[in-house]
Amino acid sequence: MYQYFYALPEEKQQRIRNAAFREFGKNGYKKTSTEQIAIAAGISKAMVFHYFRSKIGLFEYLFESGTTLIKNTYGNVHEQLEGKDFIKQYQLLSEIKLKAMKELPELFEFFAMFYLREENRQVSAKCVALYEELIQFQQSVYSLVYKKNSHTPFRKDLPEDQLKNYISWLFEGYTSSLIAKIKETPFGETDFAPYWKEYFTMLTDLETLFYEPKEDV
Repeated sequence: MYQYFYALPEEKQQRIRNAAFREFGKNGYKKTSTEQIAIAAGISKAMVFHYFRSKIGLFEYLFESGTTLIKNTYGNVHEQLEGKDFIKQYQLLSEIKLKAMKELPELFEFFAMFYLREENRQVSAKCVALYEELIQFQQSVYSLVYKKNSHTPFRKDLPEDQLKNYISWLFEGYTSSLIAKIKETPFGETDFAPYWKEYFTMLTDLETLFYEPKEDV
């Protein structure tokens, strides 16, 4: 379907993708015109239709390519999780996400637009299905953390499954709090550095709360 677009040099494909991610991410689907995207990408409006047939075709393409890009950021995560304790595994996944957010800010702004503004989820059933697929993928990645933690020095006075649940709930609660803080701010204008500093401080505190005390050397 996108054969004309894929025939372009990779650098030009990336420029058009990033421009479209950025424009949709800032304004949402309805308030973004193909002309805006064409100007931002440095191409004619006619070429947008040539490559994607329609505005909704472009929107759906961005979801397809964006989902693939995010999946690819996790690479060989199965291997990377080996040998790490439960909290260090969560930290690894957070670092992968942080690196992706730095390298692909337009993409994350696009997905933030879709997640935080409900009206954009009414545009395409295909996009909703792709988004749900992405959520399931992320859940499957995080489920690995529950399986690969034989090196975790959990405290002994509470059941291990209970401790894992407490840690997961705290992570989820922090994520919900972070979303609430940034919900009214355009993703591209948000300074995430303080939030990540707070996040990694929380990781250290979780070790203190849920792991056996470290022996003095």
